[in-house]
Amino acid sequence: MKRLKWGVQSVSMVDNYLGKVFDNISFGTIHFMAEGWDYRCFLSENNYVIRAPKNPAAQTHLQYEMAKLKTLTLPLAVPQYIQPFGRVGVYPAIFGEAVKGKVPNDTMVQQLQEFLEVLHQDVNLPPQARSIKGVQRWVKRFRHLHDEVVEKVYPLLSIKEQRRSKERFNEFFRDLSLAAWSCTLIHGDLSLEHILVNKDRVQGIIDFGDMLAGDPAYDLSGISLQWERGPLREYALRVDPGGRRYFYRWASPLGDVIHELDEGLVESVEQALEKFRRGN
Repeated sequence: MKRLKWGVQSVSMVDNYLGKVFDNISFGTIHFMAEGWDYRCFLSENNYVIRAPKNPAAQTHLQYEMAKLKTLTLPLAVPQYIQPFGRVGVYPAIFGEAVKGKVPNDTMVQQLQEFLEVLHQDVNLPPQARSIKGVQRWVKRFRHLHDEVVEKVYPLLSIKEQRRSKERFNEFFRDLSLAAWSCTLIHGDLSLEHILVNKDRVQGIIDFGDMLAGDPAYDLSGISLQWERGPLREYALRVDPGGRRYFYRWASPLGDVIHELDEGLVESVEQALEKFRRGN
């Protein structure tokens, strides 16, 4: 059963909200741009991006994202929100196109390595978030994923696939307990769709809607293996010598399956399952 729509949903609602809250800015015509799990995105004629949360949890996280990004000094452009509060987030557009499908050059690889190294610095998180409690919260997050996979996804898998999945989760939890690592600030959804390039250089990183304290190896899992070379390969081996990023990459489609099941999107469930099987 599909959930009821929530929040600022349409171009007219966005236009009305902006007119009330940002009456000193000329946005021009508003166009719908894209929609994800938690946000609807719009683009104005005068090149402002408007991110509208689709649920209360995303609304809460948007407040964190808008405030936190203002405190960071990163080597690539990131959303610079006009104000760190509100029902929607508004920032000047970062010009570039998604890097998906492009073969990265050496400059792009080095730029991404430098960005991640700065983002993952200890100074970006309070000590309590980097403590053992932060690690325990991260482990709890994936134990919850495991339980959901057993309940919702296992009935769709063969016995062999179930057994292999159980082995992968057990190996992962063992590795988490043995490896020496601490939580850092992570992007949380660093896929190639969120890396913008222009003229063979990375211009910026967008969509920090999942930014949180977590395993820095997680940020490496959404990047294709074409990127993992040179300085980025060296950085990956430094923060994740045991290869936790490979588990995160393998498990990503399982989260997609659960989401599509919860939304009642049968065709999308089949697509996510096929993606999982290709990587299994």
